[in-house]
Amino acid sequence: MIDLRRSALALCSAFVFAPLAVAQAPAPAKDLAAIRTRTPTDADRRTIAQWISERIEAAMKPSPDLAAFRGAFLAEIRASGATEPFKQALADLSAEACAKLIGDPANSQGPGALVGGMLLGVLADMGRPSALPAALEGLKSKADFVRERAATCLLRIRDRIPAADMQRAFDALAAAAGKELNGVVLGAMYKALYACGKPEDATKAVVAALGARVAAYQKRDLRGCAGDITADELLAETFTARRAQISAETLRLAVRRLAELLTVAVLNYKELSAVAGSAREESRADLQRLALLIDATERALAKATNTDPQKQSVSEQMKGPESGRLERMQAALDRWIGTPQKPGVLSQTFNVPAGLPDIKLTATTAGSPTTRRSTAPAARS
Repeated sequence: MIDLRRSALALCSAFVFAPLAVAQAPAPAKDLAAIRTRTPTDADRRTIAQWISERIEAAMKPSPDLAAFRGAFLAEIRASGATEPFKQALADLSAEACAKLIGDPANSQGPGALVGGMLLGVLADMGRPSALPAALEGLKSKADFVRERAATCLLRIRDRIPAADMQRAFDALAAAAGKELNGVVLGAMYKALYACGKPEDATKAVVAALGARVAAYQKRDLRGCAGDITADELLAETFTARRAQISAETLRLAVRRLAELLTVAVLNYKELSAVAGSAREESRADLQRLALLIDATERALAKATNTDPQKQSVSEQMKGPESGRLERMQAALDRWIGTPQKPGVLSQTFNVPAGLPDIKLTATTAGSPTTRRSTAPAARS
């Protein structure tokens, strides 16, 4: 049977973006030497903008050195004698160029998207609030890498975002998370929501996004699985460390959503376990992801209900003998959500409808079910 702990890293590696090698930062550019030691004039700003444009153009050519691209910006920020006005001008102009690059439909995929995502990473390194418009533009990108970098940028600059703009950033993250399908991107968005919002608001937003995720699982779309594990962990942490900062109603809604997520994960697991022939091998990775999701969801429910992890939990039953495993899993699920004949733990305390009769997998028209699996990982800075 699956060892959930040992499988976690291997499974997540199927979702995470492949890292780029980070080369040693190049020396600061000679053409900016005089400018970086003073307060930039309008002419200086045009020179800086031209320098940024040249870096972007070079990075978009075939076989670019992307590590050097990032390193060039960092070298300027860290250069000896660089004034604060110069650093601010470099950050502001880089953010403007990034927003323009990402916002161009021609750069929705391919080199433009890759460089746009890399530049968002640079803006996060710079840590300036002027990155906000570019990050918000990035959340709307068609490229997974850009959306992930945008969410991570917002997380990293959260302490620099003006209070007047924080709600706009939070709302954009919440809207994007509700539509996201990529697991790694979802995870970044969930983390950014908790970083940019109060526990009450962040929990509400994550619960709302999980509603869309439950609907996706009902259609056998498992692509966001890795992100939803992150949501479980964030919710569990909130129930433990910040429980007093969320309302009783928000806690009840979160428990209801987690119960739905657990139910639909178990239903998918049971269905895929019954697949035979060559399709069974293809389903192995999906079964492992679902096992991790089930485990994380039960842990979050245990924190929400102030109960010890159940020895008779669904996760424990998955580790037992294969014979009768699916029946034992269903019995363990019933202990959580109940049945029409017998209320479960969540039915009694949190008014979760007994058995959650509305949470079912959509009917299939022919043969074995079609499961949407995660796409190939994208690049990461």
